[in-house]
Amino acid sequence: MITEIKTKKELDDLTKVSAPTWEGLSIDNLESQLKGIDPKVEAVYCTGATYNKAYKLTQDNAYPNDLTIVFLKNYSISQMSWKLQYGCRWADDVKDNNLRRQRAINRANR
Repeated sequence: MITEIKTKKELDDLTKVSAPTWEGLSIDNLESQLKGIDPKVEAVYCTGATYNKAYKLTQDNAYPNDLTIVFLKNYSISQMSWKLQYGCRWADDVKDNNLRRQRAINRANR
């Protein structure tokens, strides 16, 4: 089962461990795909609305509210060829890039 996360703390915890992250990835059939990689890998997701609220993303920097953002937990570094093959990013990079863009938007709107 792929669990939905809904709090900033949960997102921050994933950021601290640089969880592999996909923006806009469908969760349909994801569980069966992950089991083919490693049965211990767990996926969690949040909506764009949750991410926007947690990190105060606005305007052109905000995700669509219904966008799915998927994170992997309990992965091993040996699975990172899969990360590269499917184009994921690290959770801390996603957060840092979004916050950098948001600061620029906030400065421009002063």
